Amino acid sequence: MPGMAKHAKENSTSVVGVLLACLLAVCALGLSLLLPAAFAVELPAAADAAADTALSNGSLEATAVNGATQIALDASADAASMAENAVDKAKAAKEKAAVVKKALKKARSISSATDYFIAVDIAAKRTIVFKWNGEDWAVEKNWLCSTGAPESPTVLGTYDVVDKGYSFSKDGYTCYYYTQFFGNYLLHSVKYDEGTFDVKDGRLGEAISEGCVRLKLNAAKWIYDTVPVGTRVVLYE
Repeated sequence: MPGMAKHAKENSTSVVGVLLACLLAVCALGLSLLLPAAFAVELPAAADAAADTALSNGSLEATAVNGATQIALDASADAASMAENAVDKAKAAKEKAAVVKKALKKARSISSATDYFIAVDIAAKRTIVFKWNGEDWAVEKNWLCSTGAPESPTVLGTYDVVDKGYSFSKDGYTCYYYTQFFGNYLLHSVKYDEGTFDVKDGRLGEAISEGCVRLKLNAAKWIYDTVPVGTRVVLYE
């Protein structure tokens, strides 16, 4: 094969170079006994140069092999990383589908007085809004949320939207676009510095609230603008 022939040729060149260096060294040793001193100095120098060239060729070959090995190792590592990422993405997609399936089951079994249904999965930290399409409940929105801290857990159960408001302020912070479904339990935006839109605590996906369900600002606003009073809200683990 062409590649093998080329490699064989390169190896042959290196071997010939070494043999030539040895031959020159022997000749120089013999001739140094017969020729004047000037020639005796030049011949060993030529032999040394030939030997250096042969060694250099060998070094280049070793460098090339090492480089190719490293490229292969890097490619293998990249492939392993890509495969791991693909597995993680598939796992996340499966988990998300399971959360939606569980919420849909709630919507089908409990229903709502309006064309909207809000499911809050406290364990998964997801707020899913369904809309009735005339035949079944279809996912309209699916957001990451934060729920109650261990010392102030979010209430569980089935409720209805009873009121809405633009904002409320407390202890140096303001939350916007709240939707009330039971007592002081609300769906609303994350915390902002009081009276501003400078984020004070924007964490989502955690159990950190005083019991309410926190959402990003545009999600809270969407519910405030779209979901009517009387809509069923179900919270579960």
